[in-house]
Amino acid sequence: MLRVFVSLLLIGSSFAGPLAGLGDPPDKAEPLPIPGINTGLYERDVAISADGRELYYGLLHKDYAVIANSVYHGGSWSEPEVATAFRGAQGMNLEAHITPDGSRLMFLSTRRQGGDDPEPGLMNQDIWVMDREGDGWGKAWNLGAPVNSEKPEYFPSVTRDGTLYFTREEEPRRNALYRAITSNGSYVDVERMPDEINSAAPYNTCVSPDGSYVIACAHTEDCIGNTDYCVSFQLPDGTWTPLRSLGESVNRPGSTAISPSLSADGSTLFFSAAWSEKLPDDFALAELIARNCRAGGGSYDLYWISTAFIDALRPQAE
Repeated sequence: MLRVFVSLLLIGSSFAGPLAGLGDPPDKAEPLPIPGINTGLYERDVAISADGRELYYGLLHKDYAVIANSVYHGGSWSEPEVATAFRGAQGMNLEAHITPDGSRLMFLSTRRQGGDDPEPGLMNQDIWVMDREGDGWGKAWNLGAPVNSEKPEYFPSVTRDGTLYFTREEEPRRNALYRAITSNGSYVDVERMPDEINSAAPYNTCVSPDGSYVIACAHTEDCIGNTDYCVSFQLPDGTWTPLRSLGESVNRPGSTAISPSLSADGSTLFFSAAWSEKLPDDFALAELIARNCRAGGGSYDLYWISTAFIDALRPQAE
């Protein structure tokens, strides 16, 4: 009996942290350690199921934008592939997000309603939804008004209470963060977030599961890179602090922030970065080729880090 109990403890310990089998997130940003994820292609947009067994992410390559996934089964992560729900899907599909309760998969798509052919490129951006059906996902449906409009909407992120945060392109190359309040499972009202956030024209933005802060890609006065991963905290009176850079933990000189997300328990930040590790002066060609096919080769790759450094930035109550 004792042997069985010890075995159960060992099995349970492998599931610590937000991703099954990988333990707790690192205190310093590291490449996401799932085989086959970082390949030298353009990887972004991590979405993790609450049980830590499903990982979805976006891949961009020339005219293709697809959502791939890997699942944890039998003690290891599967080889990544185009997610079943997106095989043969119309249009460009990116920015997957699984709601904290696991009931919905939201994403950006350029597909048309009614089966009409999508326009080329990233035209006609709307937020679409798939509802959980057993171990998979149901048929995709357009979230519709008041969230979707004639303008581009993208990068959905949902709190535990169901509030949806998303980006709307108000004018060409001028974005703003909005949120939508839910009632009986439907979004009934949309509001523009305050200038403390939107004065920086943030684009891809995620919200913490408890709604206490947002992480936005934006250019602020304290930026380290071209644009940084930045944070704004919601204060007890409902107001928000001005966006500020998250600093050197996730930003580097010359870098461009593109894609933040948080685990369902709020413990882990996932982000995409085009960081290039310096080669020795006498590098071999084989090393250059190998470096191009893994994280640190200069293309956008997926990283993870504990959110403890974000908590340390929270305003202290007076």
